Amino acid sequence: MGFKDVHLANTADLESGEMKEVAAGETRILLARVGDQFHAVSASCPHHGGTLAEGALCGTRVVCPLHHAVFNVVNGDLEEPPAIDALVSYEVRVEGERVMVRVPEEVSDRRTMPLAKRDLAADPRQFVIIGAGAAGYAAAQALREEGFRGHVVMITREDRGPYDRPNLSKDYLHGHADPEWMPLRPDEFFKEHDIQLLLNREVRLSVTGMLSGTYKAGDGPLAAVCSDGLVYVVNNGGDSVTKLSATDGTNLGSISVGRSPIGIAVSGSSVWVTNSGGNSVTKR
Repeated sequence: MGFKDVHLANTADLESGEMKEVAAGETRILLARVGDQFHAVSASCPHHGGTLAEGALCGTRVVCPLHHAVFNVVNGDLEEPPAIDALVSYEVRVEGERVMVRVPEEVSDRRTMPLAKRDLAADPRQFVIIGAGAAGYAAAQALREEGFRGHVVMITREDRGPYDRPNLSKDYLHGHADPEWMPLRPDEFFKEHDIQLLLNREVRLSVTGMLSGTYKAGDGPLAAVCSDGLVYVVNNGGDSVTKLSATDGTNLGSISVGRSPIGIAVSGSSVWVTNSGGNSVTKR
């Protein structure tokens, strides 16, 4: 792959803590200055195309103005959802007063974060996720990002994999989004990263074994599954109070849910809480 070195700005164009969008031919680049260092990454948020230059630069973190996804401006890494992809990072060097950026001849506006490959010899555990919405997918990706090499299974009552549900009532409904834009990932992605999708399945289980729980659902069904020390609970609607406890009596915490769907996954000392209304995953 070939490269070209492009003069994008002069050092005096930006003060520390400032950023701006610049063009290298047809490639749009976000140029940011943190202290005496200049950094260059993709100019648009890979979630819904927000202009990052209109967001906020907080140290080395750039926040999208639309849905507040957070990226590392030094290397482009995704740090906070709802985006699921990272930014492309460009090599920067300063020659005198000129800020130069090396741009590949073929460039994308996003990249997938590094994901661990399944190796059941190294980790035979199986994590099961009930629900394949944005939150369920974010949990699966987070497992692989954090280096989990065991088996990951996503179970959904629908006949398709994770898709952009909020967009159904927005751009897609108004005819501004093509159907092929709706899936969060193509089918090949799940095969490549060893994430198994079980479609057209509805799960109703009593949780026994390592973890036990009591569940009270409101208007919507509540599903739970236990596998190798993991319990994942998804409330698909309605009010509920979920309490989890280990068989030795240890309190794992409780979640009171209003109208907002929420999920919780527990494994060892790590608790993954996901909001089914978005992509957010929080490790506690």
